[in-house]
Amino acid sequence: MNWDDTTDPTAAERLVGSVADGEDQAVEAALRPRDLDEFIGQEKVREQLDLV
Repeated sequence: MNWDDTTDPTAAERLVGSVADGEDQAVEAALRPRDLDEFIGQEKVREQLDLV
């Protein structure tokens, strides 16, 4: 079954899909940290990633 099939009559009724709309993408982008200084916790992981 293809969840993104727009020919499926029940596709419009779905609340969840594999493709985010513009509003969802904007919200997700606002929640994501922009750099390593914004990550909280996992100091060892942050140090290793900071080297890259």
